Amino acid sequence: MKKRPNIALRVIIAYIITFAIYNIGTFVTSDIILGIVFVSVIMLFGALGQNPRSITEDIENNNKLNVISNVLAAVFTLSYSIYMGNRLTGGLENKLFALFYILMTIAGLYVLFFLFVRRILTIFAGPVTPVPTVSASAAVDQTQANVNAEEQSVNTGSTPDALSIKRMLIYSGIVLLALLPLFLINFPGTMTVDSFNQLSQARGLNPLHDHHPWAHTLIIKLFYNIGYSISHNVTVGIAAFIFAQMVLVSLGLGFAAETLSSLGSGRLGAIIVIAGYVCFPYHAAFAITMWKDILFALGVLIITILLYKEQVAHIRLNITDYILFVLSSMAVCLFRHNGFYAYILCALIFAIIGLTGKRSSGSFFGKSARTAIFTLASILICLIINGPVKLGLNVQNGDFGHELAIPLQQIGRVVQQNGDISAEERAELAKVNSIEYIVNNYDPGGADNMIQWLVAGDSDYVKSNMGYFLKLYISLGLRNPNAYIMAFMDQTKGYYTTMMPEQIAYYGILPNEDKLDNYPLLGARVRIKINEILSKLQDVLPVYAIFYSPGACLLILILLIGIETVRGRKSMLAVFLPQLCLTFTVLIATPLVADLRYAYALMLSMPSLIVMVATPIFCQKGNNMLDLMRIFGEKRDD
Repeated sequence: MKKRPNIALRVIIAYIITFAIYNIGTFVTSDIILGIVFVSVIMLFGALGQNPRSITEDIENNNKLNVISNVLAAVFTLSYSIYMGNRLTGGLENKLFALFYILMTIAGLYVLFFLFVRRILTIFAGPVTPVPTVSASAAVDQTQANVNAEEQSVNTGSTPDALSIKRMLIYSGIVLLALLPLFLINFPGTMTVDSFNQLSQARGLNPLHDHHPWAHTLIIKLFYNIGYSISHNVTVGIAAFIFAQMVLVSLGLGFAAETLSSLGSGRLGAIIVIAGYVCFPYHAAFAITMWKDILFALGVLIITILLYKEQVAHIRLNITDYILFVLSSMAVCLFRHNGFYAYILCALIFAIIGLTGKRSSGSFFGKSARTAIFTLASILICLIINGPVKLGLNVQNGDFGHELAIPLQQIGRVVQQNGDISAEERAELAKVNSIEYIVNNYDPGGADNMIQWLVAGDSDYVKSNMGYFLKLYISLGLRNPNAYIMAFMDQTKGYYTTMMPEQIAYYGILPNEDKLDNYPLLGARVRIKINEILSKLQDVLPVYAIFYSPGACLLILILLIGIETVRGRKSMLAVFLPQLCLTFTVLIATPLVADLRYAYALMLSMPSLIVMVATPIFCQKGNNMLDLMRIFGEKRDD
């Protein structure tokens, strides 16, 4: 017998949700839109066939679903509450009324997120056709088939899997064509202060320095020298590197699209991967920018695709895959300082799971000991490059202060707010640099001023007394926990809340001492206007702009993890792990509260991750847009 809907409960829940929307949206209480929202939420329960006491009747007894829905709702609510900050109080000064606003808003957010998460998990985590897999014996046959194909190609001149390569090149060509207009409009590309720093080293004007990873500087030097040797022109040298970067990114996206397409997502999956890149201008802006973040993020994407191929699709990697794996691992470890630590952390977690778990097709390294070997080889190569090779080339180390962004911010917060700090502790800090500088220049969302305080001061004194300053840091934290927590949140919230980045992308060459400038080969008269329009799309298009926010993308990643946890597809956790490890390293060392480039690896991989999670549904429902849209509608009898 069908349960009768509890109308009173629907009204209460609808009002709580409406109250939260009223507060976070800063509406006036008499706004008619709130009435429409209130009535719409009540009607929504009926449209979805949902009873508030049992949100989804089909699987209401699924304890795992209930637990994960509640956990994700709590995570989303916490993230959004941090983002809202003081706005939760509704601007009220009376503590009792302020507390009422806070509780009502948090309750409304929680219920809203719970309803959303529960519905999404119900849609995507139900019984689905699994991703096409290869059994252990079949995997051996597949490997042998690959070997035979390779031998045949040597004898006949044919290329194994030529059709797959052809499609990959088509996808890559589409991406490259999408990048070309912005490149030609802003020829030879985009350069910022960081770009000039690395270019001066690549040109030999300054000695190699590891503030920006020197291995990436050598890549710039390689392609710059190729362009310069042909033209004897600095602009062409810059363009040579930018174009090479564009080609590599295009090939990487083509590889991702074709691999996911061949593993079950079909053409629709490939379209989503390509469209998820070309429809967001900041990707094109990054592709034509001389930054380390682009090739670093590309390395993360390739590793993610290969992990999916091996761990989820159960296809053993071939020699070409392993070459890509090692090259991508080197890009991750060498092109961002936090990348090496994230890679090590990820490898350790894989190793622990592989050694402690059952050595079967379901374990991370039970499938392929070769993956572990190539992982260790990649780490060894990077240690040699950043060890003996770096010393042999006399590469200078980066500034000490950049490794301490978060601790410096926390200490600065205590000093700036005149917290619980003794005269002796102030005196010790004064030996490093001026206390007045901290009071006047502390920035809650940017550690550059505090880093400069240390770098411009007596950083050697801190290095030689690390034990004392570690004790000072811990002691101040124990006495000023609120200041430390708020300093951390204000410094990192851009990466786990829906906050819009303070820095997204640049267009063109910024003013510089070398008088380098753009020489547009296309659209010279409208160049500035086009750049302006592309840089403002996120400010005028709601929903679309969600994929500009690193924190929003992290929440989507957490939702994807929830879906796979309900499904029980543990192998997908291996695919998500690199992104989680990278996020962790960003949170413990970021110098800026919300800079898209620090989370670009996640942003670049996001369309592919979504396709991976949606692939089982593609396999079940077919591979056309009509079937995909039906997934979001009401259930129908087949």
